[in-house]
Amino acid sequence: MEDKKVSIIVPIYNAEKYLKATVESILAQTYKNIELILIDDGSKDLSGAICDEFAEKDDRVKVIHKQNDGVSMARNDGLNAATGDYIGFVDADDTIKPYMYERLVKAIEKYNAQMAMGSYDKVEVYSGKVTTVEIPYANSGDKTVVDSVIFQMAFWNCRRNGLAMPTIYGSTWPNLYLASIIKENKLYFDKQIVLGEDMLFNLKYLLLIDKISFVKESLYEYNMFSSSATRGKRPKLWEQYLTLLKEQHELLKDRFHYDGDYTYNMHFQVINFATGVIEEQICPAKDMSFGQKLKGIRQITSSKEVREALKGLKGFPLSNKDKVKFVCFKLKFNLAIYFWLNH
Repeated sequence: MEDKKVSIIVPIYNAEKYLKATVESILAQTYKNIELILIDDGSKDLSGAICDEFAEKDDRVKVIHKQNDGVSMARNDGLNAATGDYIGFVDADDTIKPYMYERLVKAIEKYNAQMAMGSYDKVEVYSGKVTTVEIPYANSGDKTVVDSVIFQMAFWNCRRNGLAMPTIYGSTWPNLYLASIIKENKLYFDKQIVLGEDMLFNLKYLLLIDKISFVKESLYEYNMFSSSATRGKRPKLWEQYLTLLKEQHELLKDRFHYDGDYTYNMHFQVINFATGVIEEQICPAKDMSFGQKLKGIRQITSSKEVREALKGLKGFPLSNKDKVKFVCFKLKFNLAIYFWLNH
């Protein structure tokens, strides 16, 4: 099985505190035919030196030092440097199980698939709490399953064929890709997208394949260093969400334009994003007065995108909770929205 090489790309920026554990977990893989590409994206700490130390000790390690240009361009540099048959991604502050790539390669080759996806653990570093996020499929699936994965990745709490479906998060790291598909189709991460760039890369890839395999076992440890309660403010988050939705629609419209589920989920996603921005960014903001918060909510509920989404959802079945929410948005009950979401 190990005649195929796996290129593992790790973008790095000021990660000296966690980088050794990350690299050691990759080099300890039971699947030995790997190429580890460490991209030092202009780090100002000792990350670059740590990369060089590993390269001196293990000839499977390649290091690229560059000026800081963001995670997307760092990954793209890794893609250009990769010589493997398969491509994987790891973040510089996470760790992976020793059998991760053995399991993913086996899943691709057993089912003659073009991509493998695995489950992962969310590790709350400061509390030690571990939650396993299990991939909601087993073994492998054809194009019908690929389409379902696209829906579950593109839309939060999506509905398909009348059923609620669990979200599949759009991260690249619990997956394994065929290098040939990436290179032949010139797939890259979009530097201009600062929110959801992983998901868009995955969607581009998924649209090109017709068979996917799954590993139910947890393979990756995603380290979380803060809770939602301490998440920092993200300027222009609403605008970033709208940009993401636009790019997503451009990718998916030709494949799903005939699909009523697609129309429903696209509109519902706008309301989900609007709710999330109000709840996570506006309501708890300490640098905004009460009047400024209401103004921010008003700008969202009055936006063209929200009004079009509400209009587009007319006639679709909604839960009682969603009906109340949609009425508040439709009638611009901004004060009610504030008190409802400011919990």
